[in-house]
Amino acid sequence: MSREAFRRACLSGNEVTKGKWRLTINLLWCVIPVGLVCSLLLSYVWVHLLEAPDENLMSHYPTSVVVFAFCAWAELLIEPLWVVSQAFQFVKLKVFVEGIAIMAKYFLAITLILIKPQWGLLCFCLSQVTVFVYN
Repeated sequence: MSREAFRRACLSGNEVTKGKWRLTINLLWCVIPVGLVCSLLLSYVWVHLLEAPDENLMSHYPTSVVVFAFCAWAELLIEPLWVVSQAFQFVKLKVFVEGIAIMAKYFLAITLILIKPQWGLLCFCLSQVTVFVYN
């Protein structure tokens, strides 16, 4: 499931200039329950139905899957703000915020991997949480 479809639907047809914000906002809020259902279902499938890696290699695997799923769903909470910023053409703000968030994510991931290499996948999960908190 991709949020791009919701973004394009909300920004297509120039609803902003026509004053149909109610329809746009209603469509935007559909992303949150759909994302929650997808996150829960796919997390269950990923942890319980698919083959798990060796426990010695990835001790935090189930926790990492749940954290990634939660962050993916939680990032959908900012979708209404993203569409509003696009509709009113706050492009510089969007580029700045997303650029800082990506740099922070990778800087933290690299730092954690260098400090705690035994955590492995959990390092990437913690950096993903940082991006969610920052956004």
